[in-house]
Amino acid sequence: SVEKSLAMTYLPVELIDEDTELEVEILGKFHQASVVMKPLYDPDGSKMR
Repeated sequence: SVEKSLAMTYLPVELIDEDTELEVEILGKFHQASVVMKPLYDPDGSKMR
């Protein structure tokens, strides 16, 4: 678990930089967000408990 909320979207090319700060609206409330380029899963299973 990453212990954070997760959202996915398509962004304009000029915003696709690691740690770009964004504000997103979810159910009428605005939340801080940032772009993450790392994979959201462990394809090798190397972090299994």
